[in-house]
Amino acid sequence: MSEDLPIIDFNEALNRALGDVDFLKMMMDEFQAAIPDFVNRIEKALHDGDMDTLSKDAHQLKGSSANLAAKKISAVAMELEHIGKNAKDNISVEDTMNRLKAEIAAFDEKLAGTDWSSF
Repeated sequence: MSEDLPIIDFNEALNRALGDVDFLKMMMDEFQAAIPDFVNRIEKALHDGDMDTLSKDAHQLKGSSANLAAKKISAVAMELEHIGKNAKDNISVEDTMNRLKAEIAAFDEKLAGTDWSSF
């Protein structure tokens, strides 16, 4: 479950950035700026009942967050992807969307409190 995962695994993320803290920060900032678009697209697909698009957009969010070791966002996005692929009911999707939004808020808070000079 996503409860056992770190919000961000900074060691993994820094390894993926080849130890370049400035590059990692830039990528985190770009991802953070892109999150609202991901959420809007997923919510639109949910509203339209388009589970295929929901699954595809959740897959993209999963991949983007996994690349930056944003573990909890990635885990919940994977759940949304599977819900979309299996065309589960909207109640499951809405509950999972609420969890996604909570994980995004935790991610935002974690980034805001990150002392990039400590890396």
